[in-house]
Amino acid sequence: MTRIPVFVAGARGLLAGEFLRLLAQHPALVLAGASSRGGEGSLADAHPHLAGASALCPGAPLLPHAELAARLGAVLTKEPAGLLLAMNHGETAPLWEGLKNALGAAAERLTVVDLSADYRLSDADAGWSYGLPELHPVAKGTPRIAAAGCFATAMQLAIVPAARAGLLDGARPMIVHGITGSSGSGAQAKAATHHPHRHDNLWAYAWDGHRHEAEVIALRNFPQGAPPLHFTACS
Repeated sequence: MTRIPVFVAGARGLLAGEFLRLLAQHPALVLAGASSRGGEGSLADAHPHLAGASALCPGAPLLPHAELAARLGAVLTKEPAGLLLAMNHGETAPLWEGLKNALGAAAERLTVVDLSADYRLSDADAGWSYGLPELHPVAKGTPRIAAAGCFATAMQLAIVPAARAGLLDGARPMIVHGITGSSGSGAQAKAATHHPHRHDNLWAYAWDGHRHEAEVIALRNFPQGAPPLHFTACS
């Protein structure tokens, strides 16, 4: 079986680590390169729990983002490839625009999945498809996929089927509470997010609005307009 080369940008993060764990078990994909903001260390340094996954070449160095385009270009001259963008919100779009410009026509041979919020809304960029296939099928061969947010995924899977079945009263607000785990705020330990501080505690945040609300009330889910959504995020 021919294996498709895959690159990961933002490879030091927790989402990237989970993707790499799954990638090591995938029969049709193989890691071809990984980059991080600084490019220091190796995958084994960033994700010690993956050190035994030989398919990941854990001793390989992490590239700085500036070297990613050249590495991608060299592969794309020979075969199609995939790219996972596992970076912070607001950092993905500038990196992708730079890569796309550097790769030129070769970018058309690249399938890209973005895990940030940069391309999730339908009006953000017409070239990106929303990645929640349980509700919105993604056609085979779709080149640009914006993965749904975590809270947004849970809310949509609960709300949208009920709305489509006519079980929701459009005159009443949708009231949703969501609780996230201690890994929800990234790999950088902070007083408000570090597990020893959060263990056995629960508090609400983002009272003035959460970014995932826009995904739920988008026209793709409610073509005639969504009822008001009152969402409380807790951690």
